[in-house]
Amino acid sequence: MQGMRYGAIALLEKAMKKSASKKFLIDGYPRELSQAFAFEQTVGQCDFVLYFDCPEEEMRKRLLARAETSGRADDNAETIIKRFHTFRERSVPVVDFYKTLGKVREISAVGDPDDIFNNRVSPCFDPEVVFVVGGPGSGKGTVCGKLASEFGY
Repeated sequence: MQGMRYGAIALLEKAMKKSASKKFLIDGYPRELSQAFAFEQTVGQCDFVLYFDCPEEEMRKRLLARAETSGRADDNAETIIKRFHTFRERSVPVVDFYKTLGKVREISAVGDPDDIFNNRVSPCFDPEVVFVVGGPGSGKGTVCGKLASEFGY
């Protein structure tokens, strides 16, 4: 299992290096602390963790509704219970760890999907206010121009 974990990290790293982008969203990863530590040691630090907080009963309803049209074998009551257990045991400690670092942006995932995206998720990605201070001729104007074009400030 350990080789598989690091194999996934190698695949992520390769894809990130090949990409022209400098920004990455990694969906559903890391699933456990060892993956988080290995990724940060070999690839780099994450800026923040976007955590969708949703009660299990709500998730269960959504997964069972999805099962009606998805054809996914793992969208059944028995497997859903196992998936919740695995999430609580392995992934919640990842969220808790990143909370200690102040890197978790927690979103309530209950409600209308458009409202969740527009009013809860999107603000997490708005550029933040950044003060840039330096003496005249320090290069701050040049660097700010590059930051603006590179990162959308």
